[in-house]
Amino acid sequence: MPLKRKPLVTFEGVAVIAVVLVIVVLAVLALENFAPLMIEVPLTVFGWHAPALPLGVVVLLSCLLGALLLWLSADNHVELTCQKGNAVYRYHEAAHSYVRV
Repeated sequence: MPLKRKPLVTFEGVAVIAVVLVIVVLAVLALENFAPLMIEVPLTVFGWHAPALPLGVVVLLSCLLGALLLWLSADNHVELTCQKGNAVYRYHEAAHSYVRV
């Protein structure tokens, strides 16, 4: 009765090694890029001079302000309905443009 040989490399083993390598690379990138985020930069808003803030805080504030503006401008209670007098358009493939229906 011949013995079955196990493969030296399995898919699970390769997956674990790949995940560990990705985590190590991301950790190195995070450590290398942490110092520039601590550089203090001046911030002026409509003539008001804020105290010098770390660059990471400025980037975080800009992302939060963008998210706030997007949330405020989103209208969650819109019902898209076709009403008399409103034009309806469809895309015409041959003309590569929108035509009125």
